[in-house]
Parts: sequence; structure tokens; C-alpha cells
Amino acid sequence: MKLAPLHLLLTQASIVFGAVAPSEKVWEPPRLDYRDLLSSIGPDSVVNDVESKIKDALLTGIGVLSITNAIPQSRKNDLYDAMIACYSSSDTAKEVFYPDGTKRSTWAAPASSSLTTCDELSKVANPVRKQVGEVVSYVALLMEALLVKQGHKVVFPAASARDGVEGYSLRELFSEGEQLDHFHIYSNTESSSGSKKAELKTIDWHTDYGFALAFLPGHIMIEDDSYTRKYTPSKGFFIQLPDGSTQEVSFTEEDDVVILLGDGVAHIKDAIKNDVDIYLRAVPHAFVMPDIGNRDALRMWYGRMMLFPLDAIHPTLHQSFGSVQMAMNADPSYHLSTQHEGRTGYPLGCSSLQALSPRLLADETMNCTSDQFMCWHTCFNNTEDLSPDVCQSRNLELACVSNIDGTLWDGETHGKEFEPACISPADETLTEEVTDSAENATIVPSATPNPDEAMSSTSKNTNEATSGSAKASNLHQSVFTVIVGWILFLAL
Repeated sequence: MKLAPLHLLLTQASIVFGAVAPSEKVWEPPRLDYRDLLSSIGPDSVVNDVESKIKDALLTGIGVLSITNAIPQSRKNDLYDAMIACYSSSDTAKEVFYPDGTKRSTWAAPASSSLTTCDELSKVANPVRKQVGEVVSYVALLMEALLVKQGHKVVFPAASARDGVEGYSLRELFSEGEQLDHFHIYSNTESSSGSKKAELKTIDWHTDYGFALAFLPGHIMIEDDSYTRKYTPSKGFFIQLPDGSTQEVSFTEEDDVVILLGDGVAHIKDAIKNDVDIYLRAVPHAFVMPDIGNRDALRMWYGRMMLFPLDAIHPTLHQSFGSVQMAMNADPSYHLSTQHEGRTGYPLGCSSLQALSPRLLADETMNCTSDQFMCWHTCFNNTEDLSPDVCQSRNLELACVSNIDGTLWDGETHGKEFEPACISPADETLTEEVTDSAENATIVPSATPNPDEAMSSTSKNTNEATSGSAKASNLHQSVFTVIVGWILFLAL
């Protein structure tokens, strides 16, 4: 079976996700000085407008806040220099190629762990990572204080007792939840061209998995003839405002840490219930690699994704987030059996009801067991209705195919339409009707990557992924692996 031509896949993606309309408009993010943030906390707090800025930016619908004067530019430059050193001297980064020809190289680690893939980056990154954690902690503390003032004591019960505490407060969701750090370098390739960049976005419209993302705005590195590096704020980051309009965000040198709300805020809204004064909004955003006429230019980006603690209880499903995620990993149709507000199906990390299956980006340590089948970076359990033996008994073969056009998964391409199905070995056509049809495709915004958003640099045989080691039994490790995969290519 031949893979669908790239132009066909891109056409399908554009139909579902739309495009960033050319615009000369730029949007300045709400800004809060880190020094004012610190002065508003503690017994000697100074009366200022910090609370109103946080409320306006994060609790009433915008969903974006930039913290200034938090990280010296020299420290950010040192971080970018270390990233380039790793990029130039090692092959430890995970690489993804996007439809516009942009290549992204990534180093990732839990926020609580050191980067083990590049020592130079690990040493320089630690102070920045620590500072980002402190900024997020202080913002969360004030968000919680504002909610309490308005009569909302947000508490997510825990599956097990936590030193006698009834559950997680909003501040503790930030401090105790899973946090993932990602360091990205975006670069041009031979396939990058002006015509492609004019027609395609590097990363299409989406909202991020997790309830918040804290990131350093992207910076472009250009080297002059004397090999002197210059880092300048990158263009090409677009958001959708509450009124539905799209704007390019104008970041400057003073924007140190930007907080962007993600799909997980839907669950915080569920805990708050109805309140006309509180509107937590996941922010749809997209990214276009700037075309600055220098093929050697690099775009640097660092961000931290914040996720719910695994033992926090989901406010509507009344199970732990870890248990729900594991159930979805074992059976991607699990969410369809749940009930929420009279409707069937409730997503784990999304702000709207939609078809959702757990997907993860395969890494060097992840393999499916003998009773599972790998399809789009997910280990699907064999069932009585669908397994290699079931397909073979009908003179068919089990394969990972697209429910849109029946194309065969290449082992790397990302697309939520890929699912296991029995196909005919003779003509390699799809014989089974797949439940997640194109009509159920997620419309903007999406918590899962858009189809064909990224293509890996290499193509591996799917069968290699199905032969592997024993399935991990540890809940935390399994769920964390799933989450890491989801996040690796969602962040900008």
C-alpha cells in the first residue's frame, strides 16, 4: 500500500485546521513585572495592581500573561549558546520535520530531573529551570488567593491520603503535578522554501495538553561574518483571542516567562462550577518559522508543561487522572463509555467533548508486548475482535491504517486518524469500518496534534515496534511515558 502524497495530506490538514490569515496586526501580551509579583506576597505585601493584572490575564478569558524582569538576558543567552553547542556537537536530540520543511531538534526531561542527554545544556539550564519554577509558583499562589477571595476554594481530592490534607489546592496542582521541560531548536532545511512557508504553518492551530505552559518566547540566532551571535525575539507566534480574531503576538526582550493556559483548565472550571466572574480559557495558538532570508538562522525555545498530579481525582469522572489515562492507554475507546452532562464521551485533557485517543511518541525504551500492537506511537491491546490471529483467521492482516483514506502508517508520521484494522494482504485495502471517522475529526482548537503536523526524520518498520520487552507495570512510569509523548511535539 502506498502512502498518500504529501500534498494530499496537507490539503486534508488545511481543511480541518484552517490557516493563519496574513495580518499586519500585532498583539502585545499583558505584562507583569516580577518584582511587583514578589512584593505582593507575604505579610509586608505592597498594595499594587498585581492581582488585577493576574485576574484580567488568566482568570477572565485571555489566558496569557508575560512576566518581565525575571531572567537576565545574559542568562538566557548562555542557555541558547549551550543549546547550540549540543545541537552542533551531538546527535542526542530527537528530530522532527514539519510540512514547511522546518526541522525541530528537542531535548526533554521531567522538571524534577537533570537533562542527561547533553551535559553542557544540563549545567547551564538548571538556573533558568529553577527560576521558571519559582515564577510559576508565585503566579499560582496569587491565582489561588484571588479565587479564595471570590469564594472558590479549589480542591482536587487525592486518591490516597496526603498527610491528612483533603486534596490538592490550585497552587499545589502547579507544584505537585507532573511537569515536563522541553528545549527546542528550529532550523531550516533544503526543503524549506519561500513558497512553502507562504502556504503552510510550521505548527497548526492547537491548544496544549495540560492546564498551563510556561515558556521563554522564541529567539532567533543569527551569526554575522565574524561569528558573533545575536539573539532577537522571534516573530511568527499567533494566538486566537476570546473574540475569535487571530493576532501575531509581539514579544520583546523584556518578556522573560510567558504563561499560557491549556486544555486542562476545563477540569479546574468543572471544580469551580458556574461563576460569571471566572473564565479559564485554553488559548489556541499556531507557529510559523520566520523567513528572515538566512538559511542558517536558528530559533531557540524552552518551555515547561504543567499536568495534573496522577493521583488527583478527576472532578467529573471521579477517578484519578492516572487511572483514567491508563484506561485510555489500554483501550482508546474508553472515553466513549463515560458519561458527562448527559453526553457520551469525556476527554481527559481537552476543553471540549471530542474523540480522543492516547498517543505517545515512541522513544528508545518503549516497546509493545506480545499481546499488543503498535499504531501511531500507541500500544493497542489485542482484543477478541481485533488481533493478528483474528485477522489471520479471516485471511487478512492486522495493520495500522488511516480511517480517512486507508493509507498505511509509516511508523513515524503523526496523525490521530491512524488505528489498527484488518486489511487484505492481496490489494492492501482497508476492509473494516473504523469507528473514529473523519466526521468526528477534532476542529480547532485541538489538544491532539493535527494530522500530518510533523514527519519524523527517519522511517522505521512498524513491525520493529511490535517486538519488544515486557510491559511496564508501574502506573506512574506508564502514564508519564504516555504524557511525554503527547507533549514532545505539541509545544512551540
